[in-house]
Amino acid sequence: MENAFGFGGSVVALGRQLRGLPRDEFEPRVVVRMEAQKQHLLDVLGTDTRIDVVPMQPPRTPRGRGFLSRARGAVEHARRHLPNGSAVRRAAIEHRADLIHLNNGIAANYGGVVAARRLGVPCVVKQHGYEWPSADVRMLARRIACFLPDSEDVARDLERLGVSRDRMVVTWCPIDVSASEGAGERAAVRRELGLPPDAPVAAMVGMLLRWKGQHVFLDAMASVVRRVPGAHAVIVGGLASDADPGYPDELRAQAARLGIADRVIFTGLRTDVPRLLPAFDVCVHASTRPEPFGMVIGEAMAARRPVVASEAGGPAEQIENGVSGFLVAPGDAGAFAARIADTMLDPALAQSIGARARTVVAERFSLERHAALTNDVYRRVLAARPSSR
Repeated sequence: MENAFGFGGSVVALGRQLRGLPRDEFEPRVVVRMEAQKQHLLDVLGTDTRIDVVPMQPPRTPRGRGFLSRARGAVEHARRHLPNGSAVRRAAIEHRADLIHLNNGIAANYGGVVAARRLGVPCVVKQHGYEWPSADVRMLARRIACFLPDSEDVARDLERLGVSRDRMVVTWCPIDVSASEGAGERAAVRRELGLPPDAPVAAMVGMLLRWKGQHVFLDAMASVVRRVPGAHAVIVGGLASDADPGYPDELRAQAARLGIADRVIFTGLRTDVPRLLPAFDVCVHASTRPEPFGMVIGEAMAARRPVVASEAGGPAEQIENGVSGFLVAPGDAGAFAARIADTMLDPALAQSIGARARTVVAERFSLERHAALTNDVYRRVLAARPSSR
């Protein structure tokens, strides 16, 4: 079950995970909320995988943590997600499901936990983000057979929710190390995006969410342009379903106010990110609050791109500062600018960092490693079912 806000890292990760599923042992049936999610998975997996678009209510980002906020949140969860549970239950009955995998977390897939409970089948959660610490989420967490947090930081968050480590297996997001091998497309991608062929380019990839920090990136690039003649910026990503709809316009206005509008390209949503990455010289991840993992960081590292990222959450588990990338304080546009410009002006440094980054990804975050861990969890959870099943 995939009920994410839109097309993002969790959908990409799901496609990669399913590629590593041994089909002589497991037969996947996928339920998604959006046609774009289905299309991406079909592109990755082929038409032999059954993928249904089910009219589910979209997830809602809870606001606040006080008593009244939690109470309102519980009512909102019930209103939005119990119908989702009925939809997932119908799909699970049709496909005679033995296990339900929720591909985001409890707050986004409340109805899926309920469906698994009603059917008496085990439920596994791939935890792609931090959970909302409400009473109802804590209660539902006790119903989960195993959590698959995508970083140690997310695992610590689950511990604060009351989940013990013996019900978790950390499975960092799977990175396809070979996906960005098309470096020969660098010139073609630059032409397609309207970038000068030899311009130093810094890019930020991610959904247009305020906490992702695209505004911090633009502030940094205003300083970079003053140090690096011809420098350009690219912002790749679409708007999430629960996002502030005015944020993209704010970013364009900010670029104009900073005097760099002619140096900034907004691509909108792209589903071919690995193909784009070799066209950039530096990749930036400027989240202003902890990022659960940041899959595009690993993708950029696999493409041998030096990454400058906020030192909060999952990025610090991927990057060794100064060795396989750079970490700076969240929200510090000046620090981002210095690292971006220094890397653009020192090709030898960029090459060294990029080479080490790719080695790290191949050793720690490969598709094969992720598949082995996930498939083992499935086997263990299914083996523990009551014999009556």
